[in-house]
Formats: sequence, C-alpha cells, structure tokens
Amino acid sequence: MQLSTSVLTTAVAALLTTTNAASCRRADSGDGYRFYVGADDIENISDTCGLLWKNLDRFPTCFFVTNPTCNQGDKGWGHLHWEFSVSKACNSGMVESSWWEATKNKKGHINC
Repeated sequence: MQLSTSVLTTAVAALLTTTNAASCRRADSGDGYRFYVGADDIENISDTCGLLWKNLDRFPTCFFVTNPTCNQGDKGWGHLHWEFSVSKACNSGMVESSWWEATKNKKGHINC
C-alpha cells in the first residue's frame, strides 16, 4: 500500500506541474471573429510569428486579416501575443492548426 500511495502522489504532482502555457480566446465581433493567442517561454518570437502567419495563409478563408499583431506580449520576456480579426469563415480549427504547424504544441496546445 505504501508504494501505491507514493506512485499516486508522484503522478498527481507531475500532473499539477504540467500546465498549458498557451491559450486562445475567440471573440465574436458581429461579422467576424477576433482571436487572441498567447504563450509563454517562446524563444524566438519573430520566427514563431512568421510561421504563424505563413500557416494561417494556407486557409483561403483566413486570407483577409485585419488589425494584425504578433509580438512580445506584456507578460515579460518570451511571452508571445498573436491577435487578429478575420471573417467567420476562418474558424477556430484553422487557427489551432496554424498554431500546431508553427509550434508543434511544444509550449502548449490552444483551444479557441
């Protein structure tokens, strides 16, 4: 019984320390969506931003982007902030796919 409790305690501790360092929020703006994506511990924000835009461009319905920004966010070094508006034809799955292609979810997955 002692071993089982120890194994369980270790597993719970590992689970609690494994947090998702990335997040996504989608806001409905009437005729479109505004996406807000953030992630911590991104080593090369400039390159990651380039990959995010490149991967989003794979989707024809996401081609027309307004008010775009992708840079170091206000939460300190390594915090990536990606924000943009698109038509409702550009859905959450396309944004999530662009994130995966750019980061391979190494700093967390997003669910918009």
